[in-house]
Amino acid sequence: MGKVGCSRGAESGTLASVSRRVPGTWIGVVMSAVLIVLPSCSSAPQATGTGCGTVAGRVASSGPRAPLEDIEFANEWPSPNGDLDNTRVAHSTIISANVATLGVAWTIPLKGSGANGRDFANPVVANGVAYLQDGASNVMAVNYSTGQVLWSHVFNSPDYGPNGVTIADGNIYGVTAAGVFALDASTGRQLWYATHLASGKVSFDIPAQVGYGKVFVSSALTVGGGILYALDAKTGATIWCFQTVSDKIGQQLQSTAGGAWDALLIGPDESVYAGIGNPYLSQQQAQTSPSRELYTDSIVKLNQGTGKLEWYYQAFPDDFHDWDLQVSPIYAAAGGHPVVLAAGKGGVVFAFDPTSGALLWKTPVGIHNGHDQDDQLALERKLKLTPPYSIYPGQAGGVETNMAVADSVAYVPVVDLPWTYTSATQVVGTAKFLQGTGEMVALDLGTGEPLWTTKLDQMPFGGATVANDLVFTTTFTGEVVALSRKDGSIVWTSHLPAGSNSALAIAGDTLLAGAGLPLSTTQHPVVVAYKLGAK
Repeated sequence: MGKVGCSRGAESGTLASVSRRVPGTWIGVVMSAVLIVLPSCSSAPQATGTGCGTVAGRVASSGPRAPLEDIEFANEWPSPNGDLDNTRVAHSTIISANVATLGVAWTIPLKGSGANGRDFANPVVANGVAYLQDGASNVMAVNYSTGQVLWSHVFNSPDYGPNGVTIADGNIYGVTAAGVFALDASTGRQLWYATHLASGKVSFDIPAQVGYGKVFVSSALTVGGGILYALDAKTGATIWCFQTVSDKIGQQLQSTAGGAWDALLIGPDESVYAGIGNPYLSQQQAQTSPSRELYTDSIVKLNQGTGKLEWYYQAFPDDFHDWDLQVSPIYAAAGGHPVVLAAGKGGVVFAFDPTSGALLWKTPVGIHNGHDQDDQLALERKLKLTPPYSIYPGQAGGVETNMAVADSVAYVPVVDLPWTYTSATQVVGTAKFLQGTGEMVALDLGTGEPLWTTKLDQMPFGGATVANDLVFTTTFTGEVVALSRKDGSIVWTSHLPAGSNSALAIAGDTLLAGAGLPLSTTQHPVVVAYKLGAK
């Protein structure tokens, strides 16, 4: 059968609005040294041409929006962000009055290592079983109450992260560095493993998301542009794909660009929303070959059945600061009206009308030091910037990990970490990670106005997770932190056996936290289960 190339959307026509900025990519943190220099991206996998095709005439799979587990086990944590709306709200008995009684119920050692540690994934929980994925893409099923390992499936495919699995209709779906897989949730038996996508020359780092009978994933760190895929959940066959870099100049630059890092939003409106990553450009490239690099640093809304672009919003055109708009979009409501949130490493939270894509508000969070317009100025050939210089937010800063929304309030984990550039040809700068700090910011969902801000001594790489009157996160140096949703005061902390760059899962009386980032030879990478009354 004939093949057709990936959809590229339209560079004009469906534009909802265009801001004057640009974000980056999920940058995990595998570092035990104080001064960190990220490696060059020149060795990243490359896609040929559009990098993908769909079989002509293929009938799209169909099904309900929500898999069975998202309905039957909604009171647990069946999706990467808790639910298909990505709100990260737990159904839990943990509250401020009893959080101090949390104690360690069990731990599981983490053995498989990836580029950014041994655990950077969000667990999922359904029917009393937690499903975990380590840094080498290996999957475990664990009894949520006891920590007993029920089965494991070994891939030994070191990944960059954040990866992570999901459960849908009795199957476990996820990615390795080389492909997308489905396992039987009861036994771990492999059902299918698609390694053929784009001739195998792409890298997958994203938590899978399942709905409407499809598995939604994306490649990243791909030269010429990452690709969004919809696969048949039963067979792994490609239904459609969407090229996230349609800009001809951007493709010719041959930089790794676009793609998605965090789980897509499966909308209730027959759509999917994705936060798209940055183009890895130097200042020199951005100035000598300026282009918007559409759809990098954007949120895109696609028809879930066809992959057709419905609208997009680009936050930062011609980005050379690595300011992805990468965190999972959230579908919520404010004042009775639906709202879609997006954010990323540019340190700005955006709210959109999900139907039209109209920008409702945008709010900067964290430290900004005057570089927010650099990318737009480079695009307009007006930039006057001479190295050396340092920028906030840095390449691992801003909103690095996923937000939460509850009761018309957004909870935003913010990383304050400057990056320094000494040359206009540098694609990746340097940073001193152990000197980084952070914030948790609460925003009114209707207006974007900050309600409170709490400074954190270390960087919150664990996202935000709501449980009743608390919002939780984890930090780079291994603290689990619970803050009051009312005023942001810190109510409880606990120290993990190692550093952390993975988000929490909470269900019932138990909280799962990954400590997969050993920062010294004495630290031990494990998954820790905290349970009420276990002290």
